[in-house]
Amino acid sequence: MSQNTLRTHSLQISIRLPLSGSHEPLLDPAQTAWSQLGDFDQWIKWIPGVDKVVRLNQGETGRGSRVRLQSGTLHEDWTIAYWEPWRHIAFIIHDAGSRVTYDCYIDAAEDNSQLNLTLELEFAFSGYRRLLSPLLIWMQKRKAVRWLESFKIHIQLLVN
Repeated sequence: MSQNTLRTHSLQISIRLPLSGSHEPLLDPAQTAWSQLGDFDQWIKWIPGVDKVVRLNQGETGRGSRVRLQSGTLHEDWTIAYWEPWRHIAFIIHDAGSRVTYDCYIDAAEDNSQLNLTLELEFAFSGYRRLLSPLLIWMQKRKAVRWLESFKIHIQLLVN
């Protein structure tokens, strides 16, 4: 069955971080962001609508690790496709008739006063979902914007 792949624009947020009295950042921004992205137990604290996150395999977290996000009776299985601590993590979410890829890049300003988080999305649909792709893409983008905004608020609460 052929798939229709559409790449969307990147979504980005910038998070201003508080400085200490000596005008130094209180925390390493990339390390702070990574501690929340790379630790799946933290996800329920900032991903809207997620009730539970379950690790599906054992061992050290890295490429190939899998997690299940549960929201009520629905769930999504996420597989780590790329793992570069403090810089880049990518997930692939498969289900019948679709594949969504989230590529998340972490970048801190040189003076560590600001954290930039970029999320790139890629979609592939097959079967009847190809007909629904504009709606499905809109829904995924909306979900990603909420995800980024919640992450921003969560990080700001951590560092304040």
